[in-house]
Formats: sequence, C-alpha cells, structure tokens
Amino acid sequence: MNKKIVVIYKQPGQSPGYMRIENSDEEFMKVLGGEIEKLDLVEAYIVYLKNNEQLRANVHIRAGTNSMGITIKGHLLLVAKDKESGQIKSLTKKSAIDYGTYLTQRAYDYSNQAPDGRFYSKRQMKAMEFMRRQKEEMEKIKKKTESEEREQENKTIPKEEMSEEESNDFQVSFKLKKDDTPDKDKKEVCVDPEITNVLKAILFALVEIRKDINSK
Repeated sequence: MNKKIVVIYKQPGQSPGYMRIENSDEEFMKVLGGEIEKLDLVEAYIVYLKNNEQLRANVHIRAGTNSMGITIKGHLLLVAKDKESGQIKSLTKKSAIDYGTYLTQRAYDYSNQAPDGRFYSKRQMKAMEFMRRQKEEMEKIKKKTESEEREQENKTIPKEEMSEEESNDFQVSFKLKKDDTPDKDKKEVCVDPEITNVLKAILFALVEIRKDINSK
C-alpha cells in the first residue's frame, strides 16, 4: 500500500487547498478525473489533466526551456519531489506554504469576470457595480411609491353623488341672507360639513315622501 502524502489541490479561480492522498499516478488520475501529465518544477511537479483544451485556465507557469511559459487549465495537484532522485514525496509545512503562495501569484484572476462570461477591467467592473446598485435603488423607490399610492387609494372614501334630477330639484344654498339689507351688510354663514350631510339626508327623505304622496 502506497504511503499517503500531503499535496496542494487547486481549481481555476479558487485559492489552493491541501489534501492527503496516496502517492501513486492512479490516485492522481482518480482525483483529477482523467489521464495526467506532469510539469517539472525542479523540486516539485504540477500534475494536471492531459486533455484540458476546453477547460478554464488555472495558472500560468514559466518552467523549463519555454520562456513564454505554459498555461495549466483545469484543476491541478502540486506534489513535492526529491531533487536528486526525482521521487515524489510529501510537502513539508514550509514548502506547502511557499508553493501555495507561488500558485496564488500565478493564478488567473476571475474576480473581474462578469455574469455574461466576459472579462472587464477593474474600472469597468466598478462602473457596472455602480449601475447595478443604482438600478436596485430605483426599483426600491418605485416599489415604495407604488405601495404608498395603493395605501392612499384604500384610504379614499368614495363620494355619494346626487342624481341629476335631485341636483336640479334641490339646489340649496346654505347661506343666510337678509334681502332687505344693503349688500355691504349681508352676512354669510358657513355650515359644518356634518350638518350639510344631515340636511341632504332630510331633503332626500322629503323627496321620497313627496314621490310616495304623488303616486297615491
């Protein structure tokens, strides 16, 4: 049975983590989910999927004779190796921290990826975030205004209007005047709305009584 070793596991757009797994290619393939390749970093290997063209970029590493570097796509493992023998071994605490920092510094940053999948500059992302917040505030104001309008409508009491016939027959002016006095001495008295409603009710009753008398 293979001895378990400490390795670094990293997915695209995420921080590195640590795992303890068996030291074998079969175990590496099981963790990564397919055929693997190894990139030599002198004192470590980056183990990654061989068929990774359609996967998201994870880290960009400059190693070996390729001065342009290589982009590792998909999730990966970083395992320590003996510099002399090339044998894979467990990461020490110090090497785990150092290589974790190394992968973080060379990782692709997906924090500026918009929901549509495109990448934007930090300034563009800030502008988009500002517009999003402004839109949310406008929606809140709109909902609040609509709610207040509905409450106001519920509080409004519909007015009972007299029919045209009643209006023509009973145009009543609630103003007291002395016809035998000069205009400058004429007085006007304002009637309380509640009294007005009572008078209207009395007038309505009188109309009904008159109609009942006339029909007999």
